[in-house]
Amino acid sequence: MSTRGENISKAKKGKLKTKLAALRTGKIRSEKLKKIYALKRALIGNSRKSKRICGQCSKEFYVFPSRKTSFCSKKCRVLARTGKPHVNWNPKSMSKSGRGICGIFENITFRSTYELSFIIKNLIENKKIVYEPVQIKFSQYLSQDELIKFKIRQNQKYVPDFLIDNLYLVEIKIKKLLNYDINIAKQLVGLRFCKESNLIFKILTEDDLLTFSDEQLNCFARRYKEKLVFYRKKDKKRFYGS
Repeated sequence: MSTRGENISKAKKGKLKTKLAALRTGKIRSEKLKKIYALKRALIGNSRKSKRICGQCSKEFYVFPSRKTSFCSKKCRVLARTGKPHVNWNPKSMSKSGRGICGIFENITFRSTYELSFIIKNLIENKKIVYEPVQIKFSQYLSQDELIKFKIRQNQKYVPDFLIDNLYLVEIKIKKLLNYDINIAKQLVGLRFCKESNLIFKILTEDDLLTFSDEQLNCFARRYKEKLVFYRKKDKKRFYGS
């Protein structure tokens, strides 16, 4: 009689497939185990959560009562508001989008390499930079019909990226996102807010900004290690190896 270890090794080689070996290697899961896990989720995992129906896909999901969401996922939420699937769920569309790193440089936050290059350019020119200077309610500058058209919530706010020299209100966005409903609404709100506040509204894309190669980013991160702080562990590991 073969041992458990022999069964598993033989199953990997395709010579013998026992139920135990297949379970151990994650190839199958018995119906009994599936029922046990489903019962455990029903009795324990969701005991403190309330059952809801997703407003987009009509799928049942469980959330804590304190949460006010009506969608089972971010994908459904964005699809319901914009009418289009968000590019984040297509890996090819996110390649070279400029959203690779997040952190702080010279006490100014950035959430993409394009924002970082914009900060560097303005620091070189000795300009005053304020990150996310103001929160603007969409409902103050859009009509009710426009709110419905662009699928904007009543209390939703728009936060521009930068204020430069108390004169330019700047939004940085990659070109392939400009035609999304939410970004069209942001542009309208930004223009109307700036007209009221005697500011100049600008939208900058990758065509207006410098781009970094991987070698340039690595060199920059090493040179300004004391002034550059990364939020995410994967960014620290990428540039500093720890």
